Amino acid sequence: MTLPETPRPSRRLRWMPAALLIALFSGIGCYKNTGSGNSGSVVMIVNNRGFFDVNVFSVRATGASNRRLGLVNGNSQRTIMVPESELQPGGMLQVAVRAVAGRVGWISPALQVGPGIVARLEIITTAGGDVSQSQFFTQFASPSPSDTLAPR
Repeated sequence: MTLPETPRPSRRLRWMPAALLIALFSGIGCYKNTGSGNSGSVVMIVNNRGFFDVNVFSVRATGASNRRLGLVNGNSQRTIMVPESELQPGGMLQVAVRAVAGRVGWISPALQVGPGIVARLEIITTAGGDVSQSQFFTQFASPSPSDTLAPR
């Protein structure tokens, strides 16, 4: 006596479970929980008071190369979001500034930054592109209007 043949699934159906698993694990690998949009970065406001365009770099821990954060055009202001990965140990931020056509760069002192603190970089450039008179400081972030109570 012979048993009846059971129908075999088509090739397309045999690969379906494997394809679904690959798609599932690919999506999980790409997922990154960032929380709020700016939780992993520090706000730095750069005010370039000179004529020259200026490159701003983060000075990283000893032995690591500096990383370019951005270009700030002459006589303009720009807000740069500095990733926390660019900070030195202890939440310290240090930047290097160099005019595009200048010969002399400048390295700021390291400042403690964190939530609620804004780093401010005032770039002062001479006619020859010297940026050594620049200033780097921190200030408390101003509260948004919705955070303050209106007088009654």
